[in-house]
This record gives sequence, structure tokens and C-alpha cells, in this order.
Amino acid sequence: MYKSKIPSYGAIIFNQKLDSILFIIYKNPHDKIEKKLDFSKGKVDEGETPVDCALREVYEETQLSLGEKVNENQYVLIETIKHRMVTLFFVDGIDMNSVR
Repeated sequence: MYKSKIPSYGAIIFNQKLDSILFIIYKNPHDKIEKKLDFSKGKVDEGETPVDCALREVYEETQLSLGEKVNENQYVLIETIKHRMVTLFFVDGIDMNSVR
């Protein structure tokens, strides 16, 4: 219950032409579905701002350094299936060839 109350932040990352979005493919060992698609996101650390959390999570999961590309006023707030709230910032103009 405690973990569900910690806010999560991440990013919806668009390419330069705005015709592709970056998804993360991951596997949860506790889940029956072998591969899942999701946006890069994660729980905020104590004292971390929402934008800093999103930047950290994107870097940890994709090795992309978004720097100043995140606008804290451009986001969507999503409620997950498990009723957790996630804020995803919109980021565009990313060279998808730089993603690992």
C-alpha cells in the first residue's frame, strides 16, 4: 500500500518527425505476460522534483540525457490499472538512433 502512494514520473518521448514514440520493453518475473510495453517512468526519490525524477528514470532505462527538453508544463496525468497516478511529460525532437 505504501508504494502505491509514492508518485511516479516519466516521459512520452517523440522522435524528430513526431511520428514515433519510444516505448520500453520489459519483463516482470511475477507476471504471466512475457513482454510488456511501457513508457520510461518510475517512483520519485525523497527530495527529488517531478522533472528530475523523469529525467533520471529516462536515463536509467534508455541512456538518453534529455537535459532541458522536458517542459514541466507539458504533461499528462494517467491512472494505471492498479489505481496509481503517473505523470508523463511530453518530450519531442529526440533522435531515436541514439537510443540503446
